[in-house]
Amino acid sequence: MIKFARLCSVLVVSALLTPYQTVGSELTEVERAESAQVALAVPIADLHDHDGYAASLGKRTGVVWAGLGAKGGRYKWMSLKKKFGDKRIAWAGQGEINKVYLSGGIDEMLNSDNSLLVELYEQSEKDL
Repeated sequence: MIKFARLCSVLVVSALLTPYQTVGSELTEVERAESAQVALAVPIADLHDHDGYAASLGKRTGVVWAGLGAKGGRYKWMSLKKKFGDKRIAWAGQGEINKVYLSGGIDEMLNSDNSLLVELYEQSEKDL
């Protein structure tokens, strides 16, 4: 549970720092220098990792963890986890959440007895 809490805090920090990771022209020279320092000091979780960015460029960019729902479901995600180890963040639930929401709306999403959600939460906790 401590690892999960630490990961959540890193994700929040990463989300807050996302604007500072922008290399766009709208940043001043001082802001770009500050962004470079922050990127080196704060571990970043890339939550839209299409190409194994954490594994390929992680050291240079400050990306420590990466995750993205993988086509191919759980089997595909587990093969990425074996390849990248703790650098890979488990993603789950899009299909299950869509099914629950489309079948019963927000009321069903809040139903703590919904079997699809219970199974999703239990498996997600094991994966994390």
